Amino acid sequence: MPVRDDSVREQIVQAGGTPLRVAIRPGTGTGPPLLLCNGIGMRLEAWRPFVDALDPAIEAICFDAPGVGGSQLPNLPYRFTTLALLLREMLHNLGYQQADVLGVSWGGGLAQQFALLNPRLCRRLILVATATGAWTMVPPNPLPPVKNLILRRWGDLWGGSAKTDPDGLTSALRKARISPLSMGFLYQNTAALGFTTLPLLPLIRQRTLVLTGDDDPIIPVANGRILAAGIPHATLHIYHGGHVELATRPSLLTPLITSFLAGPRHDAREQAAAAREQAAATEGASALCADAGRTDQAQPELVRAVTFRDQSPGCS
Repeated sequence: MPVRDDSVREQIVQAGGTPLRVAIRPGTGTGPPLLLCNGIGMRLEAWRPFVDALDPAIEAICFDAPGVGGSQLPNLPYRFTTLALLLREMLHNLGYQQADVLGVSWGGGLAQQFALLNPRLCRRLILVATATGAWTMVPPNPLPPVKNLILRRWGDLWGGSAKTDPDGLTSALRKARISPLSMGFLYQNTAALGFTTLPLLPLIRQRTLVLTGDDDPIIPVANGRILAAGIPHATLHIYHGGHVELATRPSLLTPLITSFLAGPRHDAREQAAAAREQAAATEGASALCADAGRTDQAQPELVRAVTFRDQSPGCS
């Protein structure tokens, strides 16, 4: 995100005693803001290409995870649950009552946790190049990471446009990555240890857009299919690209994201469920009306009985 731009407001927000560096790109529309959850080892500057390409009507909120960039390193490692609660407090302190949430890679796990813990605060969910957790995901091909370690070729690791246009990758993520030897990077890894949403996917009730790349060496397409199959109101879109297309080719995905956020409140399944609820309510109302009719027919007999008693001797 271009934090030097006058249209972007950067500040430190206290959440649970942890100072978080936050940048907000105001939107011209009236909808809820879009909270952006970054991948592991990335400062909020990594969102700059995406936010620049995003519809200006959508307000965007970026943050540095604890120990990353300008956010203070906590005294102890944290879990996704802890960070999801910190983000809830952060949004509350910023004055937001509701938000859409987008998470990419590591941030996709955080976004799932946020949606589960904050069903009313999170309106819609967008999951990009992510999975249910490191322990329950379909594993990647081990060759690209090995080639990256030996040859330092990031394109082989991230695939897609990162492989075909390495200069574009460098430009998009320049100064956005932190050292993998830093404590902040270590804390991000510990946050995901043992994490999985696989058995909890049916509990994610938000309307969800799952975006996965067909040339992503880190997150195979099967993981996106699992997410879309498990989340009740999810839509899957497989795009042609790799793991970091939001940064290297944001215009590929921003139209889909904008359309999803501006779409109708209910998808087809939600509409069908609403129709069933309406039919059940109509049947219930009809039954009540029928009972009321029978009660009205019996009412005159009751009135005559009371009148007769009132006119009998001994009543005064």
